[in-house]
Formats: sequence, structure tokens, C-alpha cells
Amino acid sequence: MKKDFSKLLVQRSRTRIAARVTRKTCKHPLLNIHDDLPFHEPIRGRDSHRYRKESHENRAPLKRFLQRRVGCHWDEVFSEISASASFDSVNGRKLFDGLTYDVDRNVRIVDGKLVGRWGYELYSGELYVHPSTGIVMRCEKPRKRWRQHKHFPWQTIVVDDAHRYLKIDGLWYFITLSPIPGEEEHERPFDLVLKETAWHTDRENRSGNKFFRFWDAAVYASGKRQAGKREMLRVFAEYAEQLEEAA
Repeated sequence: MKKDFSKLLVQRSRTRIAARVTRKTCKHPLLNIHDDLPFHEPIRGRDSHRYRKESHENRAPLKRFLQRRVGCHWDEVFSEISASASFDSVNGRKLFDGLTYDVDRNVRIVDGKLVGRWGYELYSGELYVHPSTGIVMRCEKPRKRWRQHKHFPWQTIVVDDAHRYLKIDGLWYFITLSPIPGEEEHERPFDLVLKETAWHTDRENRSGNKFFRFWDAAVYASGKRQAGKREMLRVFAEYAEQLEEAA
């Protein structure tokens, strides 16, 4: 690491150029009384804070440096950074403050998951120090791809627009569907089958909408009751044609 690496993180930039002071004179000698005074002057004065240089933090070089040190021991990485910057300087303090955000050094392994210093599971791509080995590592997680189901994931028997029978995990349930309320309803409903909260925007947005994809309408499962054996025998006999078409 370069000795002036901390200067790359804090760059001096000028946000605005000071207003130019111009003069306007007259050719007549008697009217040139105020010739030595400026014609335009800023209201806040020339020493206003908006004309001064301000610091701008750029943490991209630090992130690239840490990404190249993945697989190294944290003590070696920290020693290399400490040799290039002093904690007593302003730039050095900002450099060490950036390390606390870019590298998580208080990681715990709970039930096989990486839990950070704030008590949440680490995201994919985050850098952390392994609690056992002390090596800088990158959190790697398999990328989840959302697959849009073309067909209903459970075996279903449609009774009417507001009632259905669903077979979930080998058991049949009687489902009651209700329309999704509008924005005037403050308490948002919860779908008992999809395990999702229904919002008023789900009534119109059909792109990637689970409720339209699973229920074919702007409705949610407001009731869920397990059906008995006698009830299902009666349902199978009544809706035998519908089951044959689904098969």
C-alpha cells in the first residue's frame, strides 16, 4: 500500500467558484466618484463557507484494496494499512472508520449461518474476518432465482370464485378467498396460504404478482380450515370431472 493512500480517500474539491468582482466606470470624470468600489459583491461575502474547499470521501480505492486481500490474515492486512496512515491524522481516522463498515470483524456462526455485528445474517459479497482462522473472507451465497410457476403448485378443487379446496403437504384444506382491500384500509391482510402480506398495489400490478399468479385474481386467502375425510369423500364424488381434467 502506498504511503499517501489515505489522501486518496479524502479528496479536496471546490463546490462553487467565487463570484467575480467587476467594475463599471463612466467616461465623464465627475461621475467616476465610486470608480474604486466594486460594482457586484456577493451577499454572504467572499469568505462564505460555500466558496471554501470541502472534503469528499472516496472509499472505492479502499474497497478494491480489501477485495485483493481476500484470503490473507487480518493482522497482516491491518498492519499494512497502519503503516501507510496514522490514526492521529484526520485522513487516517477516516481510513480506519471505513474499515469498520467494509470489513465485519465480529462475525459469529449460529446454526451454520454467518451472523454479523448487528445480529443479522451477512449478505452475499460482504467481507468479514473468520472467527476461527482470522482470515479475510468474502461471503458467498448461491444466487436465488425466482421461478415463475405456470401452473398452480398444489392440487386444487375450485368450488366457486371465493372458495377452493387445496391439498398442501398431503392434507386437504378448505380455503376462503377475499378481495384485497384498497388504500383506505390501514390494517393490511395476510395470506394464510402464500404467507405474504397483501398491499393495495397488488390489486393492479400483475407483473410478478403472486396473488394474480396463484389465485388468478386480486384476492387473498383469508380463511384456512382442514377438511375431514367424510367431507372430502363427498367433494371427490361431486367434483370428479374436475379432478379428471386436472390429472
